[in-house]
Amino acid sequence: MRKPGKTICTSLVLCVLCIAGLAAAGRQKLQKPGSSRGSSSREKIPVLGSSGKLEGTIAIVTIFMNDARTSWNFDRQEDYDMYSYAYYDLQIACEWLTKACRDYGRKVKFVWDWTEHEELCCYGSLSLSATREIANETYNSDSEVQSFIRNNIDSERIKKSLGANGIIYLACFNTPYSNNVSCCTCMWEKDYPRNEEFCYIFMGFANTVLEPAHFAHEILHTFGAPDLYYAGMYGITQEYVDYAESTQNYDIMGSYCGADKATGQYVYDKVPNTLTDITAYYVGLTNSSKTVRTWGFEPSDYDSR
Repeated sequence: MRKPGKTICTSLVLCVLCIAGLAAAGRQKLQKPGSSRGSSSREKIPVLGSSGKLEGTIAIVTIFMNDARTSWNFDRQEDYDMYSYAYYDLQIACEWLTKACRDYGRKVKFVWDWTEHEELCCYGSLSLSATREIANETYNSDSEVQSFIRNNIDSERIKKSLGANGIIYLACFNTPYSNNVSCCTCMWEKDYPRNEEFCYIFMGFANTVLEPAHFAHEILHTFGAPDLYYAGMYGITQEYVDYAESTQNYDIMGSYCGADKATGQYVYDKVPNTLTDITAYYVGLTNSSKTVRTWGFEPSDYDSR
């Protein structure tokens, strides 16, 4: 089931300043990407999907995907810059996730760095427009991404070589800043089981570049985290959504994902959010949640198994 991410729009002027700040950050220059390589494999996925439980070692494969509307051309400086932003956003997101898990007493290692493990990065194409498919809720692009993963990524070999007990996939699209379709994730759920769990990452959105917090947000969806900015999953009510908004709940899955609490602007050098008891419970880091008990929400998929 798709779980859309939500971003907070900023003005074009602020967005230009943010992008300029990224360019001036003095980050290590990445080598330009090469060609795609992969072997066909149909892996056997456990009940909780390809991500499994949020524990141990989790491999993250990043796919730089072309589609009917967007493409990557790494000879163009702007495309190469966006590729670099994806790398550093993912790094910051994984560092934040690792610490957040450690704060709940769980040791988790995310292996994501494709400059160290080239098998964690590949390149592909869809015949459809991912953003149009998602906006229209037609879901055909999901099948194409799933087929690409099965036919081009040797997931079992990657897991074995890295000692990973779980694997997830990020399909990154070089969307323009004018794009208004937000990121979303195809995740395993009890009522909607799926094998490969993957995130649609749209690098350009609402006149800005996607920031690290939204990488972390989408990754957490693969482990069962619900969005906290709209009602539905696990019986989360609109009353709670309104309450969380009014109290400025800065949970990573809420309305303020990626925004600095003091200024309301996107943050690119860190994840400014927290992982509160409700999200920790639904991703299996805790066995209970005061928020869930108080509001009478449904048990997590970990409890119901």
